[in-house]
Amino acid sequence: MPPVRPPRRLLRIPLTAAIAVSLVLCAAALALCAATLAPWVRSSRGHSRDAESVRRAGTTLPAEEVVYDTDAGRARTLLTADSRYEPIPFSPGAQRRAPRTWREMDLPELSRTTLFSGTLRGKAGEERLVAVQIGGVREGVVRSLGLVGEVVSFDPSGKARIVTNGGNESPLMFSNGDVVRIYSGQRDLHDPTHFTIRYETLNGTGFIDGWLETPDTVRIEVRDGPARSAKDEYDAWVRKYSRPSPEGPSPAARTK
Repeated sequence: MPPVRPPRRLLRIPLTAAIAVSLVLCAAALALCAATLAPWVRSSRGHSRDAESVRRAGTTLPAEEVVYDTDAGRARTLLTADSRYEPIPFSPGAQRRAPRTWREMDLPELSRTTLFSGTLRGKAGEERLVAVQIGGVREGVVRSLGLVGEVVSFDPSGKARIVTNGGNESPLMFSNGDVVRIYSGQRDLHDPTHFTIRYETLNGTGFIDGWLETPDTVRIEVRDGPARSAKDEYDAWVRKYSRPSPEGPSPAARTK
């Protein structure tokens, strides 16, 4: 007796199902690729790294503009009233976003919270856009904000280019638990290489100074107030833990 073969229609069902599943998987893969590439495509359109767009976005904000605030009440007001602010990670505070133009361009170095931005001139007259941003926050015995000074040059072809040498963080330290409010930095009208950043805490107010030290380097220092630099912390540690010589002062010192 010859074997019984199933009808051809039954054979087509598994094949049709397999084709349908393959098409669905292909469509899902294409959608994932499109979502992954979309930010790159947006950042690469026309004005990517366009010098004039970068320069306009880096215009110095008014001196009374708050760019960083860890007070919960004031932060709620900023976040509710202005979409240019975002929550500070792991904190009840609020910080101002980097300019949208910078975030959309192929300039990831300028995508962080910006405390100062403006065009400065070096000692040789070279023009640079300087942006001081928060590179990282560390919590412990003290609260440390890692300030990074980025330098942008504008080449003859009309493109902006990051030229920062190193981009090392300059730690800005506050007492843990202290409320910190930082205002937009301002250019020095009398010194084209210099800018200042004003801050407030529960323990007082102060200023941070910055200079375009070389065509590709920014120097940042704490001028006064309760904030401390890494050098201040090190000097305080040395004073606290250094011990006087067991032999006592030298004979020359005793005779004085």
